[in-house]
Amino acid sequence: MMQNIKSLVEILNGELLLYKDLLDIAVKKTDIIVQGKINELDKITKIEGNIILKLANLEDKRESSLRNFSKEKEITITELCKILPAESEEMKKLQKNLKDVLNKLEQRNSLNKSLINQSLEYINSMIDFISSSLEQDNGMYEATGTFRMVPSSLIDKKV
Repeated sequence: MMQNIKSLVEILNGELLLYKDLLDIAVKKTDIIVQGKINELDKITKIEGNIILKLANLEDKRESSLRNFSKEKEITITELCKILPAESEEMKKLQKNLKDVLNKLEQRNSLNKSLINQSLEYINSMIDFISSSLEQDNGMYEATGTFRMVPSSLIDKKV
């Protein structure tokens, strides 16, 4: 029993560290998005993906570990703390820290989502502006100085 508890605590500590890494990345993403550094955003998103894979692996281990405590039904950390009051303080502390980090991560991801949506709206409005300008002129000058008619659907994609 003690080995199962020790293993579960190690898994929860591992998850906490990885979620803290995700939070750090989310904070960096905000700066990268604001500065419009697309290449850096791509790099940091790949790093984020690797961390998420590691988290999925730990999540599987955590669920497997929790099944060792109760074969009849799925058990939560909160329920486990009630069953094992002696070990509950450390697990309650881990649970609280995980909730805090997850709340901060959710807030930061929401901010990043909002910033990306604003950027997309700006890009779409610029595409609309350029498209309407071309339609009004209904043509453009080429390098030779000749005027050429352009199709009205030169740019018809939204980002």
